Amino acid sequence: MSSGQKHVTLFELGLVWCVAFSSAIFMSTQVALSGSYRMPLSSSLYLSNAIFVEVLGLALLGYVLYRQGRSFREIGMAFRLRDLVDSFILLVLIWLGRNAFCYLLYYGYYHFTGEVLDLSFKTPATVSLHHLGLTLLLLCINPFFEELIVRGYTISEILRLGRSPFFAVMISVLLQTSYHLYYGLVVSLTLVPVFLVFSIYFLRTKRIFPVILAHGYLDLLGVAFIAYQSGHPLPH
Repeated sequence: MSSGQKHVTLFELGLVWCVAFSSAIFMSTQVALSGSYRMPLSSSLYLSNAIFVEVLGLALLGYVLYRQGRSFREIGMAFRLRDLVDSFILLVLIWLGRNAFCYLLYYGYYHFTGEVLDLSFKTPATVSLHHLGLTLLLLCINPFFEELIVRGYTISEILRLGRSPFFAVMISVLLQTSYHLYYGLVVSLTLVPVFLVFSIYFLRTKRIFPVILAHGYLDLLGVAFIAYQSGHPLPH
């Protein structure tokens, strides 16, 4: 890849990141710093805006790949039955990895400070069943949006730019962590093993569909958890 091509690739990578994640990173940072901003997942306006941004981000990614003479398949977007099995294996791996990291973090902090570290999720988000259709639509789009951009596209482009696999994985993990800071700095760090497992899997297999499926399972569980915390349990 020539110097000019690298500059164009970097510009397009930055453009996709900006369109896809700039508002989410701003909001997440605001929540982390103040803890006072509520993410109104029960609001049709918020849900519609989130869906619009994610569809726009995927459309821009599709255009960038088309301009490069590539397709979503070249960043791992292809389905096979084995992906269903791999997605559940990924769930087990991220559960083990996050629990192990939380254990080390919790007892390490207690050992050095004598204080107990709160690692529970305390999201400021709320959820309501009044806009269940929009919520489910967002749940369907979000795993594709995040994983295709922050994992498949980002890692693939950084590798094409000649950087190391380690650097590509770290950028992917840092980017994804940056817009999850609304959980709080410490708790958001406990998600790093999840993002790391997803990134390593993609790096080794060049397949993104199992990661998308596993991410979808996590999103569904997360919304159910938020609904329970908000006092609006999902129907049985």
